[in-house]
Amino acid sequence: MKTKDITILLFIILFPGCVTSFNISDFPSKQQFYQKVNADFADKEAFIVLTNDSTIAVRKSVLIENDSLFSISPLFIKAPVRFAKSDLADVSYNEPSDVATIVLKNNNILEGKDLRTLNDSVYFEKINRVNQKDFISLIQDVKKVRYKNKLLGTLTGMPAGFLIGGLLGYFLGKTTPVHSDSSIKSDQHPSSEFEQSLANCGGGAFAGLLLGGIGGYFIGYPITYEFNP
Repeated sequence: MKTKDITILLFIILFPGCVTSFNISDFPSKQQFYQKVNADFADKEAFIVLTNDSTIAVRKSVLIENDSLFSISPLFIKAPVRFAKSDLADVSYNEPSDVATIVLKNNNILEGKDLRTLNDSVYFEKINRVNQKDFISLIQDVKKVRYKNKLLGTLTGMPAGFLIGGLLGYFLGKTTPVHSDSSIKSDQHPSSEFEQSLANCGGGAFAGLLLGGIGGYFIGYPITYEFNP
């Protein structure tokens, strides 16, 4: 069997199971399923497949509310704030940004920019984060929603790459010519086909471990939520 054929066969064997799917029918109620979606898709890039098989990509979060699906993007609103200098307990800056965290003596914590003092007062621009909702579709028209987990992609890619790299290195070792020149020291080159295959297997496994982890991170591990049982 050719090396290329072996590689393709290993990918077919190892990778089809690398997917996790949740179905609305697996939950006691659709409300619990919706809560699971809202929690898991917070601050994640999502891919929404509608019943007409069209796909919508959402860069931030998605939210299910009132039987509708929304995309969520943060909207930051600034408002001028003034308080007495005597009310101030502590100020710290969130490096490398210029956003300051202001702690008052009544234990209130505020975030703001452009902090300045004048006489006995402190002024700054208070920052409020508001979630801006954009309608995408009615839930009845949603087929599934998925995202890719980079951590799980790394954790599944590493052992898969280790195994594929090791086996591929082993078979490559069997096709590598063995040195028969007696002048070549045995500690510089494997002296048999088995040793050559074993050495290539170790090198291939290590390379596969690294490449599998890197590839798994960028490819991601797909998590899918099925809306149609």
